[in-house]
Amino acid sequence: MFLQLMQIDDVLFIPLPFETTKESGARIAQQCADHLAAEKKNDLRFFVPISCANGYFGYVTTPEEYSIQRYEGGHTLYGPQTQPFLTRHLSKMTLEMGKEKPEPVFTGQRSYHLRAKNFITGKTVTKVERKAIFNPEFVAAKINDEPYWSFVWEDLPPYLISWGQPLVRIEESADKNLWQQSVMDGQILNDGGYDIAVLLNDESDERKTGIYETRWYNPPLEEKNKYYRFVILPQAGQNFLYSAPFH
Repeated sequence: MFLQLMQIDDVLFIPLPFETTKESGARIAQQCADHLAAEKKNDLRFFVPISCANGYFGYVTTPEEYSIQRYEGGHTLYGPQTQPFLTRHLSKMTLEMGKEKPEPVFTGQRSYHLRAKNFITGKTVTKVERKAIFNPEFVAAKINDEPYWSFVWEDLPPYLISWGQPLVRIEESADKNLWQQSVMDGQILNDGGYDIAVLLNDESDERKTGIYETRWYNPPLEEKNKYYRFVILPQAGQNFLYSAPFH
């Protein structure tokens, strides 16, 4: 693990190879400042922890945050004493700054050979017939999972989909004739929210089409007199695609 300190004027930057919680960063910064003050070294005024620098070793949480075992604590891979361990080492390094001017230990040159793949083909698919592959299907909740409705369809290849705009929405009707946009808890039901997901399940061999699945998580389970349908919104001149109604 590479730990580093950098001073620019009266600012000390503390790069850490962790995603650092706010309280962990505050404790590290405070102890560095306290050690300097104890040694009458007050040329530093600002202490700035920086996350995800010089590698990645997961999260760093305080022992108290670790004990709760939420996401950040659960991904603090080296146990509840990670933050105190880092704090001790970094505050010690703070006192050692400026005592010596060691020669650089890095090699003069580094080369990297990164694997790369081009996802932009430059080709334009002019005609792709949107069509349903499977009608909507309800998937019951499993352990550590949520119930959802699923709809699978064929469409443009993924590199021609404009992912920055809505692709899927839910509509509802009382008689399967008059349809309107569904709203739940004041939120429009589309893939710009939390409950509608879009997955790429497969591509054709020549990347001319994509097979997509959309999932509506946490749907209402007691609306027996109301019908719903998935609506796949137009993309690149495509028409609307409507799933079969379901309830």
